[in-house]
Amino acid sequence: CYACPIRCKQECAGGKYDIDPIYGGPEYETSGAFGPNMRVDDIEVIAKAHELCNRYTLDTIDAGMTIAFAMECFENGIITEEDTDGLELRFGNGDAALEMIHKIAHKEGFGAVLAEGSYRAAKKIGNGAERFALTVKKQGLPMHEPRGKNNIALSYATSPTGADHLEAAHDMPFEDGRWAIPDDYPVGLLEGVPARGLTPEKVRWFVQNQHIYSVLNTLSMCFFTVGPARLFRLKHLVDMIEGTTGWET
Repeated sequence: CYACPIRCKQECAGGKYDIDPIYGGPEYETSGAFGPNMRVDDIEVIAKAHELCNRYTLDTIDAGMTIAFAMECFENGIITEEDTDGLELRFGNGDAALEMIHKIAHKEGFGAVLAEGSYRAAKKIGNGAERFALTVKKQGLPMHEPRGKNNIALSYATSPTGADHLEAAHDMPFEDGRWAIPDDYPVGLLEGVPARGLTPEKVRWFVQNQHIYSVLNTLSMCFFTVGPARLFRLKHLVDMIEGTTGWET
């Protein structure tokens, strides 16, 4: 956003793919989905994938996960170049991934199959493809490992839309309460919880944070700036709401 001090967006321009800077640059999710997720180590491929997905209004997470799913199927002989319109959809083939973004957006050829997401694509492909579709409630996984982040595992399981990494705060900032305490006393978060492991106290933290994130969603607040472990805490949010609306919360 203009003049924001957080500066989560960077510009990428030019290069061998003539990247348009108007779409900014790739963030973590895009970098993960089109980078190591596909064994692509070319930052220009990742930046171009970011541009194309934003140009076509495609979700970079699910687009990346779905193309990576297709690569897994290709590597395991479930699909061939006859299925993929001649594209060699192997891990590491960044150019094939970029071409597939175009095909998905226009629902051309094999792109029409992948345009439905990996869950439905696996159903159409069959022949064992289902075991390579990593989804929760048919939604492709973000770039956050639920086996290491238990808060995120709960988030994926309880979100009405499935694998959503923005349903609640992540685990790491609350280790020993180094970030949140005492700013979150008003909502009952009195002590820190271990980043690893799933305990009754961790579940209670998750529920409270899920409520907080629902409030942030309702108010259209940026998750990078406002929240239990962000620059602006809940007390600041209360001040902003009172100053804007006159409500006394």
